[in-house]
Amino acid sequence: MQDLIQNLLWAWPAAATLATVVVYLYLFWLAYILVMGLYRAHLAGRLQGASLVLAAPVVLVGLLMDVLANIFLATVIFIELPGEWLVTSRLAKYLKRTHDWRCSVAWWVCTHLLDPFDPNGTHCVESVSAAEVLRGLKGNAAKYGGTQ
Repeated sequence: MQDLIQNLLWAWPAAATLATVVVYLYLFWLAYILVMGLYRAHLAGRLQGASLVLAAPVVLVGLLMDVLANIFLATVIFIELPGEWLVTSRLAKYLKRTHDWRCSVAWWVCTHLLDPFDPNGTHCVESVSAAEVLRGLKGNAAKYGGTQ
């Protein structure tokens, strides 16, 4: 019985930490979706006056979440210290590394979690085309400004 209690006491902090990370990443993604909605309104010229003032704190919180996620979580996920402030900048950098596992992860995150909510449809724009062409995903290469 004592061993069971010791195991539970040891496992509890790890489980709580994992749950906190998962919740943070989910809230970060929701903040991204919200900020992209505000960006759409801005592009349409509809974010003015009171809506602009009310949107500013949301954008600042999203930016803070982005910086914290890049410094702490993305560093652990990608096993590399950040050379940039934002997660998107890090992902764009990895997308240039065509034979790297980080490129595959970055491509998946950009394609499945970020691009669908970006007003332009390409959130991690920089150089995805080279990675996609090498992976045989030529149909999406033009989407990122590359050649087929």
